[in-house]
Amino acid sequence: MIPRLYNSSAEDPNTEGLGALRDLLSISITRNYNEIPTLTMAYPNNGYLSKTIAKGMIIVADMGNKDEEKNQKFRIVDISKSIDAITITANHIWADLSNIPLKQNIALVNASPKFAFNASKDALAWPMSEISF
Repeated sequence: MIPRLYNSSAEDPNTEGLGALRDLLSISITRNYNEIPTLTMAYPNNGYLSKTIAKGMIIVADMGNKDEEKNQKFRIVDISKSIDAITITANHIWADLSNIPLKQNIALVNASPKFAFNASKDALAWPMSEISF
C-alpha cells in the first residue's frame, strides 16, 4: 500500500485523502514493545505533495501484513528539509492520547482489558472517535 496524506485524523482512511505519496524515496516504521510506533519517511522536495506536507497532518500507511496493521494513522510531528529531500517523522495516532486529560478518575476492580480500555476512552476530556480498542 502506498502511504496517503490527510489533513486530519477524522478523515476516512479508506479514501485517497489529499493524495498518495507515490514518489516517496524511503519509508520505515519502527515498532518496539511498549512504545508508540514511529514512521520515518524521505520525500523529494519536488514531489507532488511536497508543498502540502505540514506538521499535524496525517499519513496513513500499513505497518504490517495483518488486517489490523493496515491503514494505520500517523501524525506528523517533525519535518526537516535538505537540498533534495524532506524528512518526515510521524507518531502513531495513539500518541495523541498522551495529551488528552481525563475528565474523571477511573477505578476498576477485576476489569477485562476491553472494559478497562473502553472506560479509559469514555473518561477522555474530549472524544476521539478514531481511537478504538
